[in-house]
Amino acid sequence: MAALRPQKNEAKRGKNGKNEAMPRSSTRPPRYRNTLIRSVPARFRRKPVAAARADRHSAAIATQRLTLTTRSNIMIQHILTQTPVYVWAILGFLVYRGVAASQARVVSYRSVFIVPAIMLALGVDSIARGFGLETPAGAAWAVGLLAGAALAWQLAARASVDRAAGMVRQPGSWLPLALMMATFCCKYATGVALAIQPALRSNLHFAVPMCLAVGLLNGAFAGRLLRTVATWHSVPAAVPAA
Repeated sequence: MAALRPQKNEAKRGKNGKNEAMPRSSTRPPRYRNTLIRSVPARFRRKPVAAARADRHSAAIATQRLTLTTRSNIMIQHILTQTPVYVWAILGFLVYRGVAASQARVVSYRSVFIVPAIMLALGVDSIARGFGLETPAGAAWAVGLLAGAALAWQLAARASVDRAAGMVRQPGSWLPLALMMATFCCKYATGVALAIQPALRSNLHFAVPMCLAVGLLNGAFAGRLLRTVATWHSVPAAVPAA
C-alpha cells in the first residue's frame, strides 16, 4: 500500500504530459504569515526608522511650541499685572474722548487743547525716559513731529468757530480715536520693550523708527490744533455794543 501513495517530492505530470518537480516550500504559507502579523496590536509593531524619527521630531516640535506658548502667556500676564493703574485710567479717558470725537459737537475753545496736550506729554515723556531728547532718537522724534504737524495742517478739516460765544464746532471723525490708540500703544510697547531689554535704548535700529512714529502721531494732533487756532484768530472778534 505504501508503494501506491505518491510522495511529495516525486515528479508530477503536467498538462503537457511532462514531469514537473514539486518545489518544497521551507517557509510558512503567506496567508498564515499575514494573519499572524494582523493579530499583533498596532502599537507593538515595529515602525520603520524614518517614520520613528519623524514621530520623535513632531513630538519635539509640539513640546517646544507648547513651552513657548506657556512662557508667552506667563509673560503677558506678568506685564498686565505690573502695569500701573493710572495707565489704564489714561486709556479709558482716551477711549472716551475718541468716541466723543466721532460725532460732530460744539466744545469750548479751551477744551480743544486738552487732548493734544495729553498726547504731546505722553510722547515727550516716552522719548525723554526711554531714549533722551538730546540723542538721535530725540532728533527723529522732532523730525516726525514737524512732518506730522505739516501733514495734519494740510489734511485736517476746518472747524467753525464762534468767538463771541467762545465755542468751536468740530466735525465728527474716527481719526482722533485711531491716533490716540496708536500713540498709547507706541508708548506702552516702548516701555515694555525697554523693561525687558534695556539694551534697546542704545539700539538705533529700534529707537529711531519708534521715536519717528511717536513724533508723527504727536505732530498729527499738533497740526489739527494749530489749524483750529488759526481759524479762531482769522475770525474777527465781536465788537461789544456801545
